[in-house]
Amino acid sequence: MKETAGKVFSIAKENPLIPGCTITKELNADATYYFLAQYGDIKAERYENEKLIMVIDGRMDVQTDQNQELTKGMVFVIPTDQSVHMSTGTGCIFTMFEIKDDAQMPADLKKNTALALADLIPQAQGSVVNKDLLTQAGGKLCVMRLDAGTELKEHAADGDALLFAVEGEATITYEGKEFAIRHDESFLFAKGAVHALKAKEPFTMVLWMED
Repeated sequence: MKETAGKVFSIAKENPLIPGCTITKELNADATYYFLAQYGDIKAERYENEKLIMVIDGRMDVQTDQNQELTKGMVFVIPTDQSVHMSTGTGCIFTMFEIKDDAQMPADLKKNTALALADLIPQAQGSVVNKDLLTQAGGKLCVMRLDAGTELKEHAADGDALLFAVEGEATITYEGKEFAIRHDESFLFAKGAVHALKAKEPFTMVLWMED
């Protein structure tokens, strides 16, 4: 991953849109950031493999056999049997994940249907709820909801892990230091780094965890 581990950052703030341009930036071998400025357009094309889009900021229209609007905090699985045209009138930042042949996804993550992350996982209600969205060789993408006051105890991951905060606020403890993280911010946990997380209020996040 290209970001620096152990700090809170904002993908949108640190990568301002450039008028008239579409910019791509590699997240890792399986995922790419797309930065579409106002009136940005990705021409209609077919993809050899399915892709999972997650909108980080802004909004865009996705045209297949129907037109759908994607806004911040929504996901969309691009099918392989249709041409896909993506455009935005206001600007949009999204991440596109490559879906491999060995991928496993839940049945409710329907292809060609725009879905809100909040609709894919139930309210936490005094607990932590986790749901895998994409599991394949190389990594896993999951969405997690923590009720206020709940926490993930101190642990260390076997690979790098990138957190996208979708809603709410939490406190991250990373290698003995505390960081406040809020919706629209991100944090990279380095492989083997000891960390924990506690929700100050109902908190929803997405995690990309490398193998």
